[in-house]
This record gives sequence, C-alpha cells and structure tokens, in this order.
Amino acid sequence: MLQALRHISSRPRGLQSCQYTTPSAQNSIYISNSTNPYFNLTFEDWLFRHKAAEEPLLLIYRDDPCIVVGRNQNPWKEINFRALRERPGVPFIRRRSGGGTVYHDLGNTNFSIHLPRTEFDRRVTAQIVLRAVRSLGIGARVNERNDICVGKDKVSGSAYKIVNKRAYHHGTMLISTQLDTLGDLLRTNKETMITRGVASVRSPVCNLRQFSTIVTHDSFTEAVVDEFRKEYGIFTPVRDQHSGPK
Repeated sequence: MLQALRHISSRPRGLQSCQYTTPSAQNSIYISNSTNPYFNLTFEDWLFRHKAAEEPLLLIYRDDPCIVVGRNQNPWKEINFRALRERPGVPFIRRRSGGGTVYHDLGNTNFSIHLPRTEFDRRVTAQIVLRAVRSLGIGARVNERNDICVGKDKVSGSAYKIVNKRAYHHGTMLISTQLDTLGDLLRTNKETMITRGVASVRSPVCNLRQFSTIVTHDSFTEAVVDEFRKEYGIFTPVRDQHSGPK
C-alpha cells in the first residue's frame, strides 16, 4: 500500500514538491497538505481500512480541479464531456462511496469523519460540520438529506460508506469554488438516458464567501477540528500528511 501511495503521489499534476510523510493510522486528526486528488482519495480509503475500528478519525483535504463520481454512477450521464474536453487538466475520478457527482477545486474543502459502525449517525456528523460553519458567523442549516445549506442554496453535499465494523461520512464545503466551472462541467442534457447508475440530485449551490468574506480553508478547517474534538473528546495533535515530491 505504501508503494501505491508513493506511485500515486508522483503523478505529474503540477504540485509543489514537499517532503514525503510515511502514512500512519495511529493519529485521530489528519490534514492533507497534498492537493493531488488521486493521493487524497487513496489516503482516505487507506485510513478507513487501517485505522482501529473503534476509534474516531477526521481527515480534511483539498484537491486540484477534478470531478469525483459516486461509486454507483454512470459518468456519461453525470458529466458534460464537451466542457471537460475544453479543460484537459481536469480528470474525473470514481470514489468508493455512494452519493452524487461533485466538482473539487482549491476553493472547496473536503471533510471525512470515520467512526465505529455501532456509533455512526449521519445526523450527528452533519451537526459537527454545521456547528463549525455557524461558529464562523454564517447562519447555516441541515436539510432533510443531511446537506448543509444557507438559505435555499447548498454549500455542502455528503456521501457515506458503511462496512462491517466501520463507517464514514464525507462531504464537500464550498468556500470560494469556481461555481461557473462547476455548473459547466456538471450540466448535462441526458435526463432521458436510461442507465443502471444512480443519478445525482441536482441542487442550487453557493459559496460560504457569499455570506462572509473572511472565511478561508484554514478557518473552516480549524472550526471543524474544534467541533470534532468537542464531540469525541479527542485532543491529540493534528497530523499533517504530505504526499511526497513530484
């Protein structure tokens, strides 16, 4: 697995060089300093498989521009490939959880909360992120799908993975993402296409920056870490994870 992580981290995605940090599942809070989506999605899955089943875990990361497709989705129905061809540096990647197709860029922060299956409650994990957003002075709410909204617009969508002894809730948080690019890449005209894939639920979206110009990736990350610590009584240091040199 370590060899796989090293291989993935070496993909030529224009990342700045940084020192490689050997992955460890001994910590409870991780912040990835890589913006390589191949590394981050692989690292998330590696932590899910290797962290002790009874221990909570938080991972936060950002990705370079990419499209991430749900495990059970048909990308031909979810992605505007004509628009994607005009952006040759933007890959599309399939993740291991369900849920809908999302667009990532550096204006979007991703959170991933892992728990023992017996303690997993998606309403509780959604409240952790909701409290983090509210602590930044934004009057957000959780809708019936456990998405976080401000007014009628969604700022965070979620997906889940549940196995025998472990489960996670991960999601996006739109802080200052390029919403025009998001709309172009995920806008399709294939509603009549019949497939076995699970279709995304389309929703109007907005950025947190539309409600507070001082919100940043770092301030949101700090707020989520604080709420995670309070919820699970975890006060061990944060581990910064580097993907390694190009």
